[in-house]
Amino acid sequence: AVLVDVLGALHAGQAAFEDTADALAAIARALREEESWLDRLLGVGPERVAFAATKADHVPSRQRDALAALLDSLVGTAPGAPSSVHVIASVRCTEDDVATLEGRPVAAVRGVLLENGRSARVYPGEVPLRPPEPGYWAHGFFRMPEFQPPRLDPTGATGVPHLGLDTLLARLIGDLL
Repeated sequence: AVLVDVLGALHAGQAAFEDTADALAAIARALREEESWLDRLLGVGPERVAFAATKADHVPSRQRDALAALLDSLVGTAPGAPSSVHVIASVRCTEDDVATLEGRPVAAVRGVLLENGRSARVYPGEVPLRPPEPGYWAHGFFRMPEFQPPRLDPTGATGVPHLGLDTLLARLIGDLL
């Protein structure tokens, strides 16, 4: 699995986003390169590859399809090893909520902010479906505060809340179990 902080790159600005896009292009190119006859004979190389956008809980559920589409557009289709795109949060720190922006309801997330320990409802902005146009960067359309992880049940009865890890693991190792 290739873990990608797409949201962090969007939040950090155009230079960080373009750096992330370049790195993903290099990884995808490396996966697309033809294997040698010896690699094929020995069965070396990945059988499947998953690209996963992390911190998906930092955007509301209705934005996660856009996050997957954005990651997919950065990765492209890689012939060779089958690849898939996922949105995940290894520890879910937020819940979906609704905020008001200029008198209108918008999809938001609610969580405890890391910086001050206060509960907050946050409208992060819109996740573009494709790499943003230059005008996107001039207006700061996306922001991403850091959230505290939830308190865990000390008995372990409820486990660690996550988002999409089960789907990712099933894709990568499901048939091996």
